[in-house]
Amino acid sequence: MLRIKYPRRRFYNVVALTLCITLFYFCFAVAQPKSKPYKFIHYGWDAPYPAFLNKNIQQMEKRPFDGVIIRLKAGKKVFLHEPYNPKDFTQDIESLKTTKFSKFTDNFLAMWATTDEGWDWFSESDWKASESNLRLFAKTARNGKLVGIAFDPETYESYGVNPWLYPKLPHATEKSFEEYKQQVRKRGAQFIQAIQQELPGVKLLTLFQLSQFVELDRDDLPDFSKNNYGLFPAFVNGMLDAIEPNTLIIDGDEDAYYNESKKDFYWGYNLIKKLALTLIDSKNKTKYARQVKVGQAVFIDELFALRQPQKSFISYYLTPQQRAKWLEHNTYYALSTTDEYVWCYSEQTNWWKNKIASGVEEAIRSAQKKIKNKKPLGFSIENMITKAKKMRDEKNT
Repeated sequence: MLRIKYPRRRFYNVVALTLCITLFYFCFAVAQPKSKPYKFIHYGWDAPYPAFLNKNIQQMEKRPFDGVIIRLKAGKKVFLHEPYNPKDFTQDIESLKTTKFSKFTDNFLAMWATTDEGWDWFSESDWKASESNLRLFAKTARNGKLVGIAFDPETYESYGVNPWLYPKLPHATEKSFEEYKQQVRKRGAQFIQAIQQELPGVKLLTLFQLSQFVELDRDDLPDFSKNNYGLFPAFVNGMLDAIEPNTLIIDGDEDAYYNESKKDFYWGYNLIKKLALTLIDSKNKTKYARQVKVGQAVFIDELFALRQPQKSFISYYLTPQQRAKWLEHNTYYALSTTDEYVWCYSEQTNWWKNKIASGVEEAIRSAQKKIKNKKPLGFSIENMITKAKKMRDEKNT
């Protein structure tokens, strides 16, 4: 799970920017809830394989989702030294092609950025293997009639290596950070080109993006040469260099996991739409404005005291009824402030085996119904969150 935190509290301390966001919030809020369609997508440790999806689709579609992020038997990683065997995808493709989707209209294929040990941005051999893998994933998505790829830029040490951390990369002692930026930008363009060629009109849902880095202006940006995701902005600019007019990139705003008020959702929207532009090459700003869309995220474990150690998290100090209110609140405002997609993430929940905390599904459906009927949420959570924080701080001091 991502550990980067964007500097939201700094923003509230700056008068000029506070005024800007306040005006934005007012203009945005008066038009809420949105009347346009939205898609509520499932992702989590229970992400289905195609064969499971094929056998259980009728039961699965009874859940409050419009689609799922699917994992393949071959794996999730693509940045590897060796290419996958195309035969490894045959059964998954057949399962997807014969699945009778009805309610799940917007499905994505999971893909990770984590690399093999020693994988090298400058190696043509490594890139050839990786591009082959990208094409196999994209072909599978196309044959399965999926709308796109869910790309997780986060790196998981137990599964591989971080490709974005410059000091740890194979040639960091001999090649400058600027040289690496240029190379990663080149690969970003090749990455999106390979996917677009196999899956025209792809929607690339990145679980987070440049909004993770933006503070107030360039003087406040981190030292990218030392940052865990320091090369990722170059990769994004590379994708924008080669993006086709019918391709969309969706910033999934993973930090919405932790939102505690409706203002947090408006802040996140503005961060993605406006402030992240500081990291975009001037020649790509128009593309970014037109083709990078805002997504939102809801994290059930965070809101329902399912994370460990429980006493570290606010939701532990809420009643079950209050946790349901928090989930309904965050679902409602996520749906209100997305351009199209909200992805609902969980680790300790299994929707397909009916391992769901009491109140979770009811809270989600209540928020969806209010959005559909253009009704206000009808309550605020700020006081209960403040009290829960106070209880947590008192218990942990």
